[in-house]
Amino acid sequence: MPSATFACRKEVLQQIRTSPFELSICEDCLLGFASKHASAEELEWMYSQYKYPLPPISMGTSQYKAMVELISNSLEISAKIFEIGSLDGYLLGQLREKGFQNLSGVEPSPNVEEARKKGLAVQKGNFTKEILADQKYDAFVLMHVWEHLSDPFDCLKILLQHLTPEGKIFIEVPNFTGFQHEHLFYFNRPFIRRLCDEWNLGLEILESNETILRFALNPNLGKKEVDTSASPSDDREKVIRKVTEETRRRADLLTLLIHQLSTADDHTKFIWWGSGMGSVIILNQLPPSLFNQLGPRLLVTDGDPSRAGLFIPGVSLPIQPLETMRGLQVENLFIASTYVKEIRKQASELKIEAKTVTPLLS
Repeated sequence: MPSATFACRKEVLQQIRTSPFELSICEDCLLGFASKHASAEELEWMYSQYKYPLPPISMGTSQYKAMVELISNSLEISAKIFEIGSLDGYLLGQLREKGFQNLSGVEPSPNVEEARKKGLAVQKGNFTKEILADQKYDAFVLMHVWEHLSDPFDCLKILLQHLTPEGKIFIEVPNFTGFQHEHLFYFNRPFIRRLCDEWNLGLEILESNETILRFALNPNLGKKEVDTSASPSDDREKVIRKVTEETRRRADLLTLLIHQLSTADDHTKFIWWGSGMGSVIILNQLPPSLFNQLGPRLLVTDGDPSRAGLFIPGVSLPIQPLETMRGLQVENLFIASTYVKEIRKQASELKIEAKTVTPLLS
């Protein structure tokens, strides 16, 4: 797996190395963690370089709706909110449209410039306790950020120290999935419940599906759990089974991909739509000989026009402008993104004719 899983310029490719990824699980608390991952220096460099997919461009707005609604229904409109990992300020912008005004955040990537253009108070840099100074906040928001931190629990301690008496912490993370170098920790429902119990934190809400874990911490509740959506199977066996099934699913997916790509005739074309982390990881698990065999017949594209001309690290595949896909007839449209519905619609608008459409990440 490449040490960085983001589309990049050609001159950056040589700075990215391929290294093993290893996931371990604590048998006692069920916390997952990357026991082999990129170094701290590599991660810091990566975040300083990485222009994440911007939600309005890459059709990634739907994942924010639930968090915006959760925050809006939980806080007074006068609440002072700080977001860690603000990207281009999309979530803060949505909260501003809801009427919230006291908004700020921090973001290490170049996307911070987009947030500032929107008039949002987002600092550039990594989150540290010094950024908060002596300020108190009514809410902290971490949207797919907590799993990236080298010490998420030290971060949580800092946030608790800077909460107002009625303050809350809103967090969304992958639900024990998203296996990649950038994710250093892997959370699940049983672990979050245990953490709240041991830290004497109220779990105001705990929502989840197969891929997402979203929760709100309220220290004032003191171990009380308002959410009652737990099921009898919400235990360690379910977590272990999920990992086993995910491992099997990935192996089956790779087998299917290799078969479909390697058995096609010499004139067959394929579109690979998506250049995010999940896409990069799958492409790097395919045998190099397959890319030599396919050559230019495997067309990689993305809904974000800013990614055209960049490259997939590891396999060094160029990302083609989306418009060049217009009117193509292909054997298979591989959707390497979770936004399958949106991509199907856009492919139809581009009059792409695919004999088969294969979602890879849903």
